[in-house]
Amino acid sequence: MAYFRNGLTRDPPGFNVLHVTGPGGIGKSTVLHLFSRLAQELGIPVVEVDGRDIEPTAPGLTQACVDEAGAETLDAWIEQLAARKSVLFIDAFDALQSLDQWVRSQFLPLLPSDTRVVIAGRYRPSPAWLSDPGLAGLVHVLNIRNLGRKESRELLRRRGVPDREHGAILDFTHGHPLALSLVAELYQHEAPLRFRPTPTVVHTLVEALMDSVVDDERRLAIELSALVRAVTEELLEETVAPDSAASVFEWLAQRSFMEAHVRGIAPHDLARDAVAADLKWRNPHRFTSLHDQARSYYRSLLATHPREQALTLMDYVYLHRESPFVRPFIDFSGGEEAHLDVLHPEDHATILECVQRFEGPVSADIHRRWLEILPSAVRVVRSMAGVISGFWMEIDIDDLSELDVSFDPLVFKIGATTSGHLRPDERAILFRTWMDVNSYQAISPVQSRLFIEFVRRYLGTPRLVQTYVVCADPVFWEPLFTYADMPRYPGLEGAKVGHTYGVYGHDWRARPPMAWLDLLAEREVAEEPDFTESMPSIDLVVLSEGDFRSAVFDALRNYQRPAALATNPLLRSSLITRWPEANAPVEILKNLLFAEVEAMKTAPETERLYATMYHGFIHPAPTHEAAARLAHVSYSTFRRYVAKGRDLIADRLWQMEIDPTRS
Repeated sequence: MAYFRNGLTRDPPGFNVLHVTGPGGIGKSTVLHLFSRLAQELGIPVVEVDGRDIEPTAPGLTQACVDEAGAETLDAWIEQLAARKSVLFIDAFDALQSLDQWVRSQFLPLLPSDTRVVIAGRYRPSPAWLSDPGLAGLVHVLNIRNLGRKESRELLRRRGVPDREHGAILDFTHGHPLALSLVAELYQHEAPLRFRPTPTVVHTLVEALMDSVVDDERRLAIELSALVRAVTEELLEETVAPDSAASVFEWLAQRSFMEAHVRGIAPHDLARDAVAADLKWRNPHRFTSLHDQARSYYRSLLATHPREQALTLMDYVYLHRESPFVRPFIDFSGGEEAHLDVLHPEDHATILECVQRFEGPVSADIHRRWLEILPSAVRVVRSMAGVISGFWMEIDIDDLSELDVSFDPLVFKIGATTSGHLRPDERAILFRTWMDVNSYQAISPVQSRLFIEFVRRYLGTPRLVQTYVVCADPVFWEPLFTYADMPRYPGLEGAKVGHTYGVYGHDWRARPPMAWLDLLAEREVAEEPDFTESMPSIDLVVLSEGDFRSAVFDALRNYQRPAALATNPLLRSSLITRWPEANAPVEILKNLLFAEVEAMKTAPETERLYATMYHGFIHPAPTHEAAARLAHVSYSTFRRYVAKGRDLIADRLWQMEIDPTRS
């Protein structure tokens, strides 16, 4: 109001044309009514027209103005305007978008120079409004935004909503005036015991926020935008708009409830929440389908664009934001401006000061020793100003064999327990320490960024078989780690390091990275996630390569003997337990062996081995001599082919065992 008053009374004027923009229900029409009343109080005549009541043609708009002013003709109205300063208000300009160029280039030049024009609409003014030489410096834009939390609480109090409900209501409405008013209406009629956004309220908001959508493709684009962190043209092309991604993206970017994002465009919070809730209630199958399409897209990016992994992982994790097991523990409000960096010698004092402050002198002494013997284990996150905002200590268990780590009982215990189970070139990582320098291990954008970096290690470390995360408040973090398929390891806890810590971890042999991402996706869309899958049902056996090959040979010999196969150690290896059907291990093993034999049939270099392996093991003849005859080879050739075939199958299965991505 102060801005508008100043624009009317200042000389030179603060504006000639004022665009008032904002999403549906934000209060644009209310603002225009208040502006009109203020102008009249100042003795300035006003003309008010509403685009929803006007035929969207040039004659339609001019005639509406003439009629509202009480003039006989357009010329007569122009004479009225010339006689004294006036204000023309055009509300709901969205309905007149086809006249945008005409209004700018032909209609406005007809009006006297001291006539103020106020245009309200959902769309931002086109770039031509601000670049037109004839309007240079005369056009201003006023974006109407949601109420702040203080104003929102005052509105709710005035409407009689109990204070105890304000927090939940503000989390839902994000200060949107229409949303606040709709919720307040619930309490005018019958106050609920506890606030919950009803489908009616949500649907009303969706209708108010959205412009009319003319086709399914655009509606899908809006619904997709409510599920993902940000929409890009490429995401649309790979999901809901393969043939028209560019035009749909351009259209979506012009919607009043969309705003620029570091990775594309994204809806305002209320629009996102309302559209997502409405879709999940109205069409849960489409909700799941869009979720799956976005997840598949991000999975492909993780594989093909490793340099963008951190941002892609944030996009991927964002799909889980509505999960009651994730939302309380991840802060999506920022963090993109922070960047990773190595630790510099001058950073040591900052690290030790933080550890001393949050964990005490014993822990600080332990970290001082780590900085002396392995400073590269500490990674930092810096603000744009170069100041450390968070850090973590990442220890490769394999590196401990050459170090004396007895000064850190926690690491010593975990290393001693884990190192004996590692094959050559296999890796296990311990995230020993992590913290936000201001809030320790409380929820924050920095803490969430650190967790994303942990996930990057999960997905990007070759031959990774085990990870551990140490946390100071294990009870608090239990829901998130349970959701993330990371059970607690109480046997590794209890070391005297100045603080009581919990240890959570994941066995990547049992559930490899891509299978892990799939599990999280299933839990996100499930009404009641099944967490029993997180509990290991058997103890994995870690076989040496020689023992593994012997077990493969034994499995081939007993292919048609289920009782004998049931005792094969391969059934307790990650080769078998990583599969979703791991409750039928014998069948999984048989299927793997059968698939490897069948693969020989299609490869020129192995096709001569196929008949030998098929008649020797898959459908074995009574004797090897008989199998040789069925394979049309001599017995000596049969034996030679069997040896080659067994070695080849053992080689392939061993690679699958040590590299889960081959499965």
